[in-house]
Order: sequence, then C-alpha cells, then structure tokens
Amino acid sequence: KAVAYAPSNFHYKLALASLSLNIGMYGEAAEIYRELVKTYPGKVELNYYLAEALTQAGEIGEAIDRFNDLENAVGMNEALSTQKYKLYMQIEEPEKAFGELKKLADKYPSDARYPILIGDLYLQRNDTVEAYEYYQKAHGIDPSNPYYTVSMANYYEAVGDRAAAENQIRTAQLVKRKDRFLHGDVIAP
Repeated sequence: KAVAYAPSNFHYKLALASLSLNIGMYGEAAEIYRELVKTYPGKVELNYYLAEALTQAGEIGEAIDRFNDLENAVGMNEALSTQKYKLYMQIEEPEKAFGELKKLADKYPSDARYPILIGDLYLQRNDTVEAYEYYQKAHGIDPSNPYYTVSMANYYEAVGDRAAAENQIRTAQLVKRKDRFLHGDVIAP
C-alpha cells in the first residue's frame, strides 16, 4: 500500500523488494530492483541486490551481468568473483569459472586457496597434469595449507598412488596434532 501511495519513494520500494525476496517472490523482487537500478544508477549496491534476486529467480545469466556491472563500478574483489565463479559452475560454464578463479589468483598471488581451487577443478575434469601444476603453485605459496594436503591426497588417489595418498592423510593428521599441541589442547596418545 505504501508503494501504491508513494510510488517514487525509494525507501518504500527498497523495503518492498527486500520483503518480496525474503518471502520467496523472487521474480517480483527482481522487477522492483530493476526499477530501482534504472531510477537510481548512482546507487551501485542495488546491482548486488538485483543479482541476488535474479539468482534466486533462476535468471543466472542476467545475475552474472549485474555482478559484472557492480564489478565495473567498484572494482574486482573476492566476494564478486566468488559469486560469479559459483554461478558459472551452476550453469556449467567451467572455463568462465576458471577465469574468475585465475583473476583472483593473479590479484592475490600470496593466497594459496585459489591455485588449490583451480587444481581441484582440473582434477574434477580428470586433468591431472594441470591439477598437479596448480597444486605445486599452492605448495610454493603455503606448503602447510591443510586444503593443499587434502587436495594432494585426492590427486594421488586419482593417479592411482594409494601409498602417497595415505601419506598425505597422515601428514594432515600430524599437522593437526601439532597445531592442537601448540594451542594447548590436551592430546590423547
């Protein structure tokens, strides 16, 4: 009723869009956010809300476009690239998903998570050569990263080296025990 009474009131429309999204009326929420984005182009954060509504409504391609608009306005960041990565994977466009992770790996070269994720994607595609290459990049960044150890165990399992896979698991257990010891936890033998 408030929007009908004052259709140009930004706060009323924003509240209606938010409420629509929260009660599962995704298409209606997306339409209201579209209007708000068009009417208030300087409020770039509206693109995020629109993208979320579009994602929930199943309009993944347009959601990615809105995340791209937001990225163009505020610059590349981990949250946006991660969202786009997930959406590309959802619509089965792994090359574009790889592209998002590679952009993050380039922007944050001291973070081992991204080479590990890229390696995991290659491993899922049975490309053990590329997977290994990215795992080695991650090892060069942070050899004690627990995700690296798990990914290497999966890699060795995939290439049929069960002994090496078990060694990685033992290594992970030792690292966990050492970490617990260093933090004062009581460790049972």
